[in-house]
Amino acid sequence: MSLVNYQLGKYVMTERLGQGGMAEVYKAYQTGLERHVAIKVMHRHLTQSTDLVTRFQREAKSVGQLQHQHILQVIDFDIESGIYYLVMEYIQGQTLADYLAKQKTLSVEEALVIAAQLVDALDYAHRKGVIHRDIKPANIMLRHNKSNQVVLTDFGLVRLADENNLTVKGTLIGTPAYMAPEAFRGEPLNEQSDIYSLGVVLYQMITGSKPYSGDTPYAIISQQMNDPLPPPRQFKPDLPGEVEQLILKALAKNPKDRFRSAAEFYQAIQHIQTTQNTGHSSHSMPLPPADLSNRPPAKFNQWLLLTAGAGSVIFLITVAIVLTLLIGPKGTGVENAQAENGGVEQIGQQGRETTPIAANPTTGADAASLPDSTSTVAVVEIDSGNSESNAVNSSEEPVGMVEIPIGRFLMGSKFGESNEQPEHDVLVDGFYIDQFEVTNAEYRDCVTVGNCTPTGKVDSATVKGYRDNPTFDNYPVVGVSWDQAITYCQWAGKRLPTEAEWEFAAGGADNRIYPWGNEFVAELSAAAADDLQPVDSFPQGVSPFGVYQLAGNAGEWVLDIYDEAFYSNSPVENPFSSGSGNRRIYRGGTFGSADPGFYTTSRRFVEDRSASKVWIGFRCARDK
Repeated sequence: MSLVNYQLGKYVMTERLGQGGMAEVYKAYQTGLERHVAIKVMHRHLTQSTDLVTRFQREAKSVGQLQHQHILQVIDFDIESGIYYLVMEYIQGQTLADYLAKQKTLSVEEALVIAAQLVDALDYAHRKGVIHRDIKPANIMLRHNKSNQVVLTDFGLVRLADENNLTVKGTLIGTPAYMAPEAFRGEPLNEQSDIYSLGVVLYQMITGSKPYSGDTPYAIISQQMNDPLPPPRQFKPDLPGEVEQLILKALAKNPKDRFRSAAEFYQAIQHIQTTQNTGHSSHSMPLPPADLSNRPPAKFNQWLLLTAGAGSVIFLITVAIVLTLLIGPKGTGVENAQAENGGVEQIGQQGRETTPIAANPTTGADAASLPDSTSTVAVVEIDSGNSESNAVNSSEEPVGMVEIPIGRFLMGSKFGESNEQPEHDVLVDGFYIDQFEVTNAEYRDCVTVGNCTPTGKVDSATVKGYRDNPTFDNYPVVGVSWDQAITYCQWAGKRLPTEAEWEFAAGGADNRIYPWGNEFVAELSAAAADDLQPVDSFPQGVSPFGVYQLAGNAGEWVLDIYDEAFYSNSPVENPFSSGSGNRRIYRGGTFGSADPGFYTTSRRFVEDRSASKVWIGFRCARDK
């Protein structure tokens, strides 16, 4: 329900600026002082969680103590009629992300002016015991009437340095492209972590590129952990040596090699600015060269395991790292923290409300940058061999895929199996998903070039030689294990969809019981058939987004690890279940069953990851 024109205490809500998984952001008018403010309103259904309410209150208290010209001011916090809200300064201007999108690169002088203000703000916050944890251009505002003055926004992800009791163990918060390597090793974030993130921003302002980028968060995390830092002069050959050394020191992989404090970082910037203004060389600048070959401990060089955080702080984007590091080709997991997009994606389908980005910082990680990182989780085993790939070029529109916009839906069912309960509200980032199930012919191509292994089943339920008979090239491949599906999607430059993504693609924002509607019609899927059917059959039974065969034909592996209790603890944004063991989830029912409950969009099935069944296939997904 929109609160526009609603009076909340002393404030009249005038315009909704955006929304995220945890809160809505409004522009409001404070009549007593005749000024505009920005208000974050916690979603009502989340106020039922004592933990989330406590975190919301803690955000208000921790950020409210910060009074600095380069930090967004928190004005008030209150509760009225069950509505929890945070009142903040309203800033007109643009984010640094928007500014960089237009300018591409900034002069060294301008970049250092901006960096100095941000470091000054961090020094102040750190001395107050507050760590920002999500520094990125989308959380930095440039005032419209003071183009050289910046404001650091969205301390919604902060954790007081001396307060740990509300932090979920193993949960990290932030945006992978800007996160320090130690975050992915499960180490506590501290002042040096913020320094690293700001170093990434400085690198980007000067070179026009982030140090590490990739099609998936997994690829970015792997680079952050393993790859030497690309020297800034590689992109800007005329960059003064002392500026390059400043950046390299801030971006040292080992926190001990970075600036010891924001104050030291600030002094180093001032030193360079002084020498540039006087025209003198700064060879005496105390910046030891960073080791570009600096790598993390060897024990992290073999595996990567990501686990989704559990509905964490307000405006959260969670990345939980539980095991090891990734090597070789990019990871086959999701997302979740895709490269920074700088703004809320427009929602234009299925009646969901469009939320344009407002040029003020109050949307923060909850709206204007929703979400910069996909929060996924999966045990991802990676083949470190270098093989040819038919991967879709990330700069091209993905062929044969359907775009699924960002959206909310109720995941699970009140009336289904016990492992479908409780029904819970979920926000899923935009993504792409294959319009059709992967076919026999497509999988055979991967086997032919040596990237995939043959499926474990030659026959289907009723057809001998189904796998290798060209007559069935346009039928779904089956007999694939979960690991084989992972390998194929990786080879194709994609990944398996998460369970939440799959269900949203199947039922849409209106929570359809079946892809075509709320009444079971066996003839709209392979439910009425005694074996698999072509992947493009049953066009009347497509999902709200036009995806085929999401109820019947082959069951489809998803990325999640099965946890029967996961729905009770599911994060609100981009949920993804992790854990131990070999049980995996497949979705969509199969063929030849008279039971309508077998084909609902919420139904979950479980098999061992190594299972090779004539009724299980898969389709792939891809981050936007």
